[in-house]
Amino acid sequence: MKDGFGAEPGVWFRLALGGITGHKDFARDTGVIVKPDEATRVADAIVRVYIESGDRTDRNKARLKYVLDAWGLEKFIAHVEEKLGRQLSKVPAEAVAPRPAFDRSAHIGIHAQKQAGLNWIGVALPVARLTAPQMRGLARSQRDWATAISA
Repeated sequence: MKDGFGAEPGVWFRLALGGITGHKDFARDTGVIVKPDEATRVADAIVRVYIESGDRTDRNKARLKYVLDAWGLEKFIAHVEEKLGRQLSKVPAEAVAPRPAFDRSAHIGIHAQKQAGLNWIGVALPVARLTAPQMRGLARSQRDWATAISA
């Protein structure tokens, strides 16, 4: 969260609701932000509002998306807030720092841990098999890498 938008800087979840991925109709941003320690209570309230208001008799329409389409985000969020007994924090989209670039292979390689002198190794395992000689090679690589960076 960026500073200057009425919410304390820090880690927040941005609430997006609805959508059906297979239809390429993705969840919509609600403008609501939630602290991690509040996330379970907010999710519970969302589910309870859906259970009370959603049509679960038609399997094809038994989705939150259809409640949101019928009510709109504002009405749905108002019911969630009523269930919670308090207002949710809302901020404009520009208040949220952009996500860092995603790298699918960022875990691969040797990485330093927080503890000084310790490292972890991320590997890609084709068909989920790693032989003993390959494991020994990884251990040697890590040892060589640790020696090189400490020199």
